[in-house]
Amino acid sequence: MLKATLLLSGAALAASLVFGGGTRHGTLSDVVPELLALPLLVVAGPAGLRALFRQPLLACLVATVIGLIALQLVPLPPGVWSVLPGRDTVAQFYTAAGMALPWQPLSLSPGET
Repeated sequence: MLKATLLLSGAALAASLVFGGGTRHGTLSDVVPELLALPLLVVAGPAGLRALFRQPLLACLVATVIGLIALQLVPLPPGVWSVLPGRDTVAQFYTAAGMALPWQPLSLSPGET
């Protein structure tokens, strides 16, 4: 198992170095390393989860990071969202368009979050 993990890790790393990072998403330079990383996730994923649950502090850290990301994507009511800093310009666009403020996530760019 360890030998397969090391071999797949090396292949994914080599593909990343050869193809490099694309400046645009979805190009061939992104697809090849991603496809080579999928078998690595299948082989190393269960072992990584077992190791994670043996370390409670690390598990709490991972859960906190995932929770923080998820919290930024939960829609907030317009009354709460519009009083947060940096939202006034977006709220003015909705008002100028004659639309009611919709429920919006905390993040101003959810796709990038």
